[in-house]
Amino acid sequence: MAAFNAAAFQMALFNMAALNNLAALNMETMRLAWLNAATYNMPAQSVNHAYMVAAQIFKADVDLDGHLAESHHYCVECRRFFACEGNLQTHLRSSKHKERTVPCPGMKCQKLFLSGAGLLNHLESGGCRSGANRHHVNALAVRYDKANVITNASRLLPGLDGYVPPKPPVIAIATASSFNGSQYECFLCHRSFKTLGRLNEHMQSPAHDAEIYRCPTKWEGCGAEFRTLSGLCQHVESEACEIRRFNQPMQDVIGDVTQALGKRLAL
Repeated sequence: MAAFNAAAFQMALFNMAALNNLAALNMETMRLAWLNAATYNMPAQSVNHAYMVAAQIFKADVDLDGHLAESHHYCVECRRFFACEGNLQTHLRSSKHKERTVPCPGMKCQKLFLSGAGLLNHLESGGCRSGANRHHVNALAVRYDKANVITNASRLLPGLDGYVPPKPPVIAIATASSFNGSQYECFLCHRSFKTLGRLNEHMQSPAHDAEIYRCPTKWEGCGAEFRTLSGLCQHVESEACEIRRFNQPMQDVIGDVTQALGKRLAL
């Protein structure tokens, strides 16, 4: 005999309560409780007990939103539950809750972004009307990060005025000859893709670039390495490691690089 699905039962209660239809809550809860009892041949008194507990929790004079926000991964404004705290925080940082206030500095580009990571990803992608791409971003980041706070000197090359990024590998457009009998294979890393288009997207991506950025350990960061500045920026904004304690100084460094990039793009 299957067990009573208490988690699903509780989630159904939460969702109904979150709709603020508390007047109908008791009736609907009882219906679900008895439905579970009939389905799983559960003793009626046990289901009634579960119902009575739920009814006490969700009385009309209880601050339901406060309870859900405090005890569950719950967005009060959207009245949505999330599987974990990370998913909830990602949702709270999304455009549903934040205004796009970061402008693109590129000439003739009027796009706005939620954060520096979004702006950098836009510039690195080559989709900005200014013509910027990730190679421009990398060159300026290395140039302006003279103290190597966010760049890894061991992965850079010496130049006439400090370090310069290593030259990216010369990537040709993949052709039908990349087919290995079952999929299209990258000759550099030997990853396989179902279509030739996907392989070419991979070839043009940062997948083969050097990991010249790192989360600074001197600011209690984790030392994780990244191929793009946007990747590092996303890591910082996610507060995934102890660098969150120095989030603002890190954002200032990244902001200085972005500002310098903006001045070049406006020329």
